[in-house]
Amino acid sequence: MDYTNLHMRVEVHKCADFVMQLFPEARLFIEKDVPAYGDVILHEILQISEPRICLVDAEKMMVLREVNIGNCSRKECNNVMWSFGKVPLSTYRLNTMPCDVDRVLNSYPPS
Repeated sequence: MDYTNLHMRVEVHKCADFVMQLFPEARLFIEKDVPAYGDVILHEILQISEPRICLVDAEKMMVLREVNIGNCSRKECNNVMWSFGKVPLSTYRLNTMPCDVDRVLNSYPPS
């Protein structure tokens, strides 16, 4: 599916900090990788029990797709971002990302 519409945006929803400790890979993704995407909106929603990535149509104010990432690896979380059409900013990646994350972010998503 093509998610290149101008009204589409990606939001990452994280749960309360004490709950996020149960999801170490997702927590690392949110802390280390999400800032590299630039225009992704990060919300802390205390009522949810698992972090998630949402594709939102801002014009219609509607969630089009939602992926729970609590049991996902960091690489799988980045692949979800790729599938939603998000690419990390190269300057951020070159200046602050460790080598292993850089390799994951530069890899193509699975077919």
